[in-house]
Amino acid sequence: MKVLTSITHFKKIKKKVVLTIGVFDGLHIGHQHLIKKTVKLAKAIDGISVVFTFDTHPEKYLNEKNKIKILKDTESKINRLKILGVDIVLIQNFKKIRYLSAKDFISKYIIKNINLYAIVTGKDFLFGKNKTGNISLLRRLSEKYKFKLLVIPDVKIENKKVSSTLIRKYLKAGKIKLVEKMLGGPYSITGTVVHGRHIGFKYPTANIKLKYEDIPATGVWAVRVFYKDKSYLGAANIGTAPTLKNEKKALLEVYIYNFHKMIYGEKLRVVFLEKIRDEKKFKTQEELIKRVDKDIQFIKEKFGKP
Repeated sequence: MKVLTSITHFKKIKKKVVLTIGVFDGLHIGHQHLIKKTVKLAKAIDGISVVFTFDTHPEKYLNEKNKIKILKDTESKINRLKILGVDIVLIQNFKKIRYLSAKDFISKYIIKNINLYAIVTGKDFLFGKNKTGNISLLRRLSEKYKFKLLVIPDVKIENKKVSSTLIRKYLKAGKIKLVEKMLGGPYSITGTVVHGRHIGFKYPTANIKLKYEDIPATGVWAVRVFYKDKSYLGAANIGTAPTLKNEKKALLEVYIYNFHKMIYGEKLRVVFLEKIRDEKKFKTQEELIKRVDKDIQFIKEKFGKP
């Protein structure tokens, strides 16, 4: 799979292109369905499947008051697209196209640079300046410029359309099982272990530096930790650690069961299994330890068996 950062590179590509366009944040099952259709059609015509996406969420440019946070970074998105069999990913800087009208985006940007065979998209697809382009306009443009348009039906879970917005909502509510259903697999965070404040505590934790913008609900979680292809059960706290630390920014701290390695600077993947309770400020460290003892015992009993 190739990763390109300029649409002008496509002028050298002679094969017909099957294109899908979107933010694809989190690459949930709705996105996956769309991309699989794109890949399948490209193979059927001996063409090239292309995912046109962005370096960050366009809403960050369109509405400064919108504090939208992405679910996964660009590196994670690229890795998932490779697994899905995409031929080329175009990572577009949104600022360069934000003022193009809907018609110009298709005619002067896409058609001008790409040997377009088809666009595959969902029925709610919006494009162009001020989001004035919709499926109705795209259908008219497909007739004018002689490319095919495939509109893929929504994917629903429990009668609700799967969307990145809904996944963010469920993450914040701690509804991890619904998140898993919409992602088509477990929700995880990968980060580097960094030095913490080394406050003495019964349970040593790995402090993970987060590069993800959106994280699950604060509180205590049962987790599965992956380190160098091995899996360990763990207990994680997301929050400010109000009893001992009272941090200004939420941290991800993970206690890993039966683990005694020095792993500063190493990467861990943390899979979230279930939220156990909300974060709480205890009156004393002893009260905190008693509660953590109880949390860890609960996690062992519920998730400790193979």
